[in-house]
Amino acid sequence: MSHRDETELLQPVIESNDTVLASAMLRLAACREKSALDNLLVELVREKMKGAPVALVSRDSSGKGKPSILAVSGVNSRQQKQFLGKKNLTLPMPSSVKDEESPCVLLIGVKDEEPSKELILLIQMYHSVHELLARSTHDRLTRLFNRHSLQETLEHIYGHAPERRKGARSQTGRERWVMALLDLDHFKQVNDQYGHLMGDEVLLAFSDLMLHSFRQHDRLFRYGGEEFVILMGDISLDDASRVLNRFREQVARFDFPHSQKLTVSIGFASMDLNCPPECVLEKADRALYEAKNSGRNRVEWAKEEPPA
Repeated sequence: MSHRDETELLQPVIESNDTVLASAMLRLAACREKSALDNLLVELVREKMKGAPVALVSRDSSGKGKPSILAVSGVNSRQQKQFLGKKNLTLPMPSSVKDEESPCVLLIGVKDEEPSKELILLIQMYHSVHELLARSTHDRLTRLFNRHSLQETLEHIYGHAPERRKGARSQTGRERWVMALLDLDHFKQVNDQYGHLMGDEVLLAFSDLMLHSFRQHDRLFRYGGEEFVILMGDISLDDASRVLNRFREQVARFDFPHSQKLTVSIGFASMDLNCPPECVLEKADRALYEAKNSGRNRVEWAKEEPPA
């Protein structure tokens, strides 16, 4: 975060005459991780609402999926479903680059109460910090996570490797994580023939297709140029192959902005938590090379790990 960003972020704190509120806002401003920011917000809001239960919820904009609780305070796991069904005070959260497809709301266990000025300021500070975090972790063009976020995510996954290995399912044919590397076929021709602005439009359309095609908890990254990475959790290699092939077919049918068809080549491999993440990326890259070398518009897995 730049010095200018920090100065703009802290301006409401500087102008606040409420010492307690300023302290709460400073705690939000100090967050450097999204889940920590979410959890702190619900704790601070609960304090402001005199101990009322609070939940930060992400809702599927289509209305078909179940709401996902991002953070909760004052509601145990057995009470969550009942709490979500109650007529609580519902405050829409400002949308951002990460929330456009899954709008967030703040549910507070009170009725017929107007949000106070202090509560609104806390939400505004949350939104400001959230936006700055998104800028540092997301690719500005495609809205997907960036390469730096991929590195951090891999460090987090491998940092918990002993716990994950201990709790892994046995004899079910399922893997904890699968990494897929995607590359748009002949994308250079789009830039050469139609220009880089059209190329950006094509990349944006492709990323939108990704966002609508994979599960909410799958992690989507722009690796660089026309290359993308997907980390798929709790999925077998067999299922991953089907999902990736279905996406490959969607891409081949899709009408891109330059009115030409495009295809995508994909290589994937399971993430062996006993090996460095660079090895997994290398295996996925070899599989991608095989897909390209075999005619493109294909999905290949690392040959030493065929789907069960």
